[in-house]
Amino acid sequence: MVQYRSESDRALAEAAGKRAGVDVTPWQVERWRQAGLIDPAERVWPGRGHGSCSRYGPLCIDQAAAVARLARRRRPLDQIALILFVRREPVPIAAVKAAYAALLNHVEKWLGDAATHADPELNVAAVRADQVLKYLLRTRQGRRMVGRLRRGVPGVPPREVLVSVLQNIFSILQSGDPASHEGLDELYMAGGLDAAGRDVAPGIPQPLDPHFPAGIPEVLSRMRLTDVRTGFAEATAEELVSARDDYLTLVEAFRGMATIAQVLWGLPDAFGLAAIADAPSDDLATAHILPVMLLLKKELAAPQAADLLLLLRERAAAFGTAGELLAGLPKSAQRRLRDRDPDALSDLSPTERDSFLGRASAVRLGDSGPADQ
Repeated sequence: MVQYRSESDRALAEAAGKRAGVDVTPWQVERWRQAGLIDPAERVWPGRGHGSCSRYGPLCIDQAAAVARLARRRRPLDQIALILFVRREPVPIAAVKAAYAALLNHVEKWLGDAATHADPELNVAAVRADQVLKYLLRTRQGRRMVGRLRRGVPGVPPREVLVSVLQNIFSILQSGDPASHEGLDELYMAGGLDAAGRDVAPGIPQPLDPHFPAGIPEVLSRMRLTDVRTGFAEATAEELVSARDDYLTLVEAFRGMATIAQVLWGLPDAFGLAAIADAPSDDLATAHILPVMLLLKKELAAPQAADLLLLLRERAAAFGTAGELLAGLPKSAQRRLRDRDPDALSDLSPTERDSFLGRASAVRLGDSGPADQ
């Protein structure tokens, strides 16, 4: 006969397994609870001399079912906590904080003495940069970085500049200061962020941020890992949830806006928004980038930024849909749209054209009603 640690664990395993459509054992429930992914059972007193017993509430069933769906892939429990948080699934905030603490510990250990005074010749930084480059150059984000650096720093192999960029990132993470001020310019260029100070478009006669990069070095100085760790430890549950929701809103809106700028106006860096559009979009990568929102708490509290966030919360889905529609068009149709060709959709079949126009007519990007096509 199989012995269970408790009847409450058995009951929760059965309920969570049924909810998730997978097999869940009481021993898994105990492990998930010990990891903080499930709230503790409550003590209840049935009365009439029966004493007390433990019982999990409905929220615990939701939590266990959410974990069960991800645990099938044998992910580390810290990763599961972060993925659940990004997906807005029920997960205790304490588990989220613990997962971020583990992530920061891992990054600090991996960096070692890279790009600091303890490594004046940057030997460790060079090794770490090479490890990151091998991955980065296989991604769309990395390839676009190479293209920007090839245009912006002619005559210098982009790989060499990327090494410098990464060394500056390492230095910022460790000390809050870049290894060199020239390296900051390379960082802005590699990510396309400098486009915020140079891109213009029809109806937008000046850059979105004519004073770029004013204020950016101060924000970067807050990226020191020890400060990020403190920020997470001191953040309330409401602040973490707000940071998550604001980040997901910005990503959805900015990705759509970047695609619109790239397709309709031929701006590859899209006012600097392409850096967000190019970033990995899987749940775990999103969780790793999300801490940036806590670093921007002061800037986001400013009245203008607060008004912008409010607007984007209302329109993020519309911008996202508009971007998806434009990105899904053939390249020929995108070029014709950019040239304001009235027959821009001629390459589409009648069914495809009707579908595109039907979806586009429902997109509201401004106060004037559906987007004009």
